[in-house]
Amino acid sequence: MRSTYVQRPKRDYVMQWNLNLQQQLTPTLAAMVAYVGSRGVHQPFRVDEANLVIPTKGPNGYLWPKVDVFGNIYSPVCNATDPNGPPDTDPSCLPPNPINPAFGSVRGMFYEGHSYYNALEAQLAKRMSHGFQAQGTFTWAKSMDTSSASVAGDTFGNSISSLSWFDLRLSRGLAVLLFKDFNENFAVVNDFGSPEPLPTFDEVNAAGTRNNPDFRAAQAALQQATQEVTSAWGGVLPAVTLDYWYGIDANQFATRTPAPDHFSNLGSSAAATLQLPIWSWGANFSKVKQANLQKKQAVVELSAAQRTLLAKLRSFYNEGQAARAELELLSQSVQLASESLRLTTLRYQSGEATVLEVVDAQNTLTAASNAYDDGQVRFRVALANIQTLTGKF
Repeated sequence: MRSTYVQRPKRDYVMQWNLNLQQQLTPTLAAMVAYVGSRGVHQPFRVDEANLVIPTKGPNGYLWPKVDVFGNIYSPVCNATDPNGPPDTDPSCLPPNPINPAFGSVRGMFYEGHSYYNALEAQLAKRMSHGFQAQGTFTWAKSMDTSSASVAGDTFGNSISSLSWFDLRLSRGLAVLLFKDFNENFAVVNDFGSPEPLPTFDEVNAAGTRNNPDFRAAQAALQQATQEVTSAWGGVLPAVTLDYWYGIDANQFATRTPAPDHFSNLGSSAAATLQLPIWSWGANFSKVKQANLQKKQAVVELSAAQRTLLAKLRSFYNEGQAARAELELLSQSVQLASESLRLTTLRYQSGEATVLEVVDAQNTLTAASNAYDDGQVRFRVALANIQTLTGKF
């Protein structure tokens, strides 16, 4: 008998909190340190088998009853070790009882799962100045829970079929392991350089013709259709076969017969065969027509694939050129806004400007920096669209 047990659902929720400190180091350089945490309570926890034999908790942990090879509780009379030997016949030899022996498999759903997340974040950001901006972020985090699955406890094929629901501390562990061990070295890579210039359209078109999978598949289909036409003509045209033999044509292995004749046993012969496919000519010629039609279709598909590739390349390339030109203008805007903020700050320090003018200059620089970031995104998206057709260049 198979059944399901569902614990009375509790209100499951996740709490999140964070605290961050920011410090302006220079007019264009800022640092931030933050703590981020979360806690999940009463998360659903499912097991495929809840009707277990509950172990006994001792000073060294949990202990399950010891059983012999036939699954009966180990005792002086129930101590079989050979699975091929005679079974236990003593009436006292019984397997350990699960929670409810009257049931078979019992699936369980409990609302006792917990999750914990704690992270330390550090950020160093440099605003746009002299055509350069950079931002570095590092996160050190630790996430633990009692079951990393969304609902089921046996999401992976190599895991335990049913986790220990009676004590979730036994299944508490790291929720995410990104590296193969805990000694992974980190490397900081600077990828904040100026966007690379676009190659010429001829280079992009050549890369697309060479690497585009759809275009290459159409080329391969045309080559296959051409070979099929050649193979079909082989069944229509006459076939000529020439055979030539040279050797000994005699009752004995010798170049000449015995005396007194001394005739030569060496000889040669040739044969020519002409095969005319008269009876199957109509069917074979139909195969030739079919192969030619398939070749014409492959030519049309290749032409369509080439035109489609060229149209997409032209569209994406124009978008990339426009985004690149816009990015240069946005970079100049950020430089002008940064210089304006510097001059306004100097005027404020000398008493010639108000604090509102400084705030306005800061807002202008922030808006220009955000617009520059948006332009970076648009340019890289356009570049990625081109590379989906041509591959990396």
